[in-house]
Formats: sequence, C-alpha cells, structure tokens
Amino acid sequence: MSVIEIIDQLEGLVANGRRIVFSAAVMVNEDEVLELIDRARMDLPDEIKQAHQLLEEQRRLTGEAEATARAMVTAAKEEAMRMVSAARVEAEAVERAAGERAVLLVSETEVVRAANSHGQQVVADAERVAGEIRDQADAYARDVMAKLEAQLAKMMSTVRKGIEQLSSD
Repeated sequence: MSVIEIIDQLEGLVANGRRIVFSAAVMVNEDEVLELIDRARMDLPDEIKQAHQLLEEQRRLTGEAEATARAMVTAAKEEAMRMVSAARVEAEAVERAAGERAVLLVSETEVVRAANSHGQQVVADAERVAGEIRDQADAYARDVMAKLEAQLAKMMSTVRKGIEQLSSD
C-alpha cells in the first residue's frame, strides 16, 4: 500500500468519524489512526528511495548524453582530419601532375573548407543533441520531483490535521 493510499484512508477515517455535537471535532478510532500513521512511516522511505532512483536515472541519462556528444565531436574532428589529409594528398598530386612549381596552400582549397564546414556542423549538431537530451532529462526529473513534493505536502497537511485533531481531544 502506498503512502498516498494510507493518507486517503486516514482522510476517510476523519471524514466518516462521529461528529461531536456543537463542535467541529470528530471522534475517530485511535488504534486505526495510529496503525495507518505507522504504515505511512514504514512506506515513506520507499517513496524517498524512488525519488532518489529517479535522480540517479536523470544523472545517468545526462552522462550518457554528454558521452554521446563527446563521441560525436571526436568523430567529427577525425573526419575533418581525414578530409584535410586527403586534400593534402590531392594537392600534392595536382602539383606533381602539372609539373608546376606552384605552391598550393591546402588550407585554401575548397575540399578543406568543405571539411572544416562539415566538421563544424557535426560538432554543432552534437552539442545541440546533447543539450536537448540534457533538457529532457532535467524536465523529467523536475516533473517527478514536483509530483513527489505535491504528494509530500498533501501527506504533511493530513498528518498535521490529524495531530491537531488528536491534540484538541
């Protein structure tokens, strides 16, 4: 039984309790209330463990996204280096074939510019994807934590009302 269900039962006990004439007080079975409070205490650590597991999952997903982004950046750099190397080989072949003494600057060839442009695009895409994954993981964790906060607030309110009710008797 979840803590929420236990709190719902506590609420039912109070709602269905016997009203005391000329007051807002309700009489409830003390043993039933105390038993439900004990159950809630035992189940509460499980819910906290679940919240902790969700945070760990968010951290894991963020780590995976960052690792993927790093791998994509590395692959883009390697591809750019390969293209630069191929451009150098091509430039040397052109120079030899023409027999000219022209000095070709590899960094100015269209192939190198295309390689650099492609490499920059791959890096930008990897960073964008990593950011999206990180944002989604953060949003998911925020949503779960907000729901847990709402549940805990509801539980605290119910427990306070129960304590106040028991204290006023």
